[in-house]
Amino acid sequence: MAVDIPGLVASFMTFFGIYAILSLSLNLEYGFGGQPNFGKVLFYSIGAYVAGYVSTLFLLYLRGQMVPIASFEATILRAATAESDPLANALTFIASIVVAFILAGIIGYFASFPALKLREDYLGITLLVIAEMARIVIRGAEEFSGGTQGIGGITNPFIWIEDVKIRYLSYALLVWVFVILAYITINRLANSPYGRLLKSVRDDEMASQSLGKKVPLVKGQVLVVGSAFSGMAGVLYTFYSGFVQADGFIPIVTFTIWVMVIVGGTANVKGSIIGALIISVIDLITRVAAIEIQTVVQFTLFDPNYLRYIAYSILIILTLMFRPKGLIPEKPVKTPAQDLINKKKKLEV
Repeated sequence: MAVDIPGLVASFMTFFGIYAILSLSLNLEYGFGGQPNFGKVLFYSIGAYVAGYVSTLFLLYLRGQMVPIASFEATILRAATAESDPLANALTFIASIVVAFILAGIIGYFASFPALKLREDYLGITLLVIAEMARIVIRGAEEFSGGTQGIGGITNPFIWIEDVKIRYLSYALLVWVFVILAYITINRLANSPYGRLLKSVRDDEMASQSLGKKVPLVKGQVLVVGSAFSGMAGVLYTFYSGFVQADGFIPIVTFTIWVMVIVGGTANVKGSIIGALIISVIDLITRVAAIEIQTVVQFTLFDPNYLRYIAYSILIILTLMFRPKGLIPEKPVKTPAQDLINKKKKLEV
């Protein structure tokens, strides 16, 4: 069987990029800010549904045919309008990114209210419950989400490129433009006075408060920023997959993002990228293995897709045993004073 190398590369790089953005955002929230966001998938799904709704409202408005958003007719009209008007489809993608970034940040702000009163462990449990409740409610609202069928017909912004392979490779490159923007933004935040403030709140809230720092405000701010980037990742996922469905945003997605952060190294932006890369490789290998097993063996006692989660669990155990701080441990925040200390140490050597 011939292997579609360009398609495989495009798929791998796209998911690697989306994972990298999610890993970077969680590392900002937890690694630097100390806020255990176990409801990460909620903000990821917000971006996905924003993509579905913005594309529907905008493209169907241009078509002059406003039909139920989750209907089969809407799916056909979305795809047809995007193909006939590529510029409108590209503008829809840009609008989805902007709206998702803002909306996910706003919802992150309201979700941060528990952070003002709850300890970190209780906050994590609260966000986990909120995320799962939201998924169940959305899945049940068929007119809003399409129920178990979801919302389809969301078209790649490079639909105007006739060669499918080049189209998806172009989209992978676009995803990495957003990865670079996320990396630069979060890296600058982490290595700024604000980054030092985040670490002080993470390490000792009482000491930070005694120095006049507004701890509840800082905890809320970091959840807003992390949630906004998660929403952006949701848009990138939806425009690649072409559909959004509630059951695609289950708690295991949050667990996967946590694996990336723990393996790569908390409070280290480079570690976020390394963790996302490792998970992307495991994800690709296990998906291919599952397909091969299902092709060769007609009946198995378990779903081969669960090999992926077994691999994640083994990876977590090995990391906690041999590299508890991750592959790239936390380093001091880069400041002019720290640079002088490093230069002095080099001169002494």
